Amino acid sequence: MTTETYIADLEKDWLAAESLADELKQEAERIDAELRGHGSEGHNGNSDVKILLSKSEDVQARHAEADRVASEAFDRLWTARNTVPTVSSEQRAAS
Repeated sequence: MTTETYIADLEKDWLAAESLADELKQEAERIDAELRGHGSEGHNGNSDVKILLSKSEDVQARHAEADRVASEAFDRLWTARNTVPTVSSEQRAAS
């Protein structure tokens, strides 16, 4: 595996983790908006609210974990970019 391939794989991993974290954040925001709607419309469906609260807690926990994984993936990418020696185009041409 070349250095470029390794770094490209790390970048793909990071972007996939960021994408998942973003999706979960949007889902949490959607659930929170639905919860606010239940409160402002005067709904009396306690079971609906309990279900939404449970979903909200679950999605928020999954989002926090996805954020942690994305942060770790970015740290690996950053470390690789700054510590793995890269070959310049001039060095490639000379070899």
